[in-house]
Amino acid sequence: MVCDYVHLNPARARLLGKDGRLEGYRWSSFPQYLSSPGKRAQWLRVDRLLGEYGIWKDEARGRREFAEIMDERCRKENRDEEKLWKDIRR
Repeated sequence: MVCDYVHLNPARARLLGKDGRLEGYRWSSFPQYLSSPGKRAQWLRVDRLLGEYGIWKDEARGRREFAEIMDERCRKENRDEEKLWKDIRR
C-alpha cells in the first residue's frame, strides 16, 4: 500500500528517535490519521486506509488498532534491517 510505504519511510530512515513511534514524527501525516474527525484536516480520507486493515469505523478503538499495526510494522522493519546487516557483516 502506498500509504504504508510513505508512513514507514521515517522508520526506514531511522528518523523516529528514541521511542521509535510514528506518532511522534512531526513531518508525517500519520498522527492526523489517529486524530478524531474534528481534530484533523477535513480533506484527509481515513476511511479507505482504515478499511484496508478491516477497521470499518472511524473511532478511537479502530484508530488505536491502526497505530498498533503500524508500530509493529516499524519494529519489523528494524528487525529485518538488523538481520540484513548481520548477514552482510558475515
